[in-house]
Amino acid sequence: MAPEQSWIVARKADMRFLTPINQTIERATEWLPLFDLWPWRYATSYELKPGCGPIRRDDPGFLDCHVRVGDFPEVNLSTKAIYTRILTAFGVGLTPIL
Repeated sequence: MAPEQSWIVARKADMRFLTPINQTIERATEWLPLFDLWPWRYATSYELKPGCGPIRRDDPGFLDCHVRVGDFPEVNLSTKAIYTRILTAFGVGLTPIL
């Protein structure tokens, strides 16, 4: 695939003091038996800006030539759809006691 027609997954920009807090909570919730409840991830998808060539994600100029397009590019879900999916996921775990 041509770089202009694909996305690359890379770390999000560092948010100073929030990044270590986010990483700590994310690691803790990874060990939950059924669900990973922490909604913020350390990585997202990026798209190459016009006029730029491919750059490795660990290059210091990566963010200068890429624009953030979200975790699931081109997937448009309403807030209601997201809530429905979350409730459905939790409901599955409650099925045996219902």
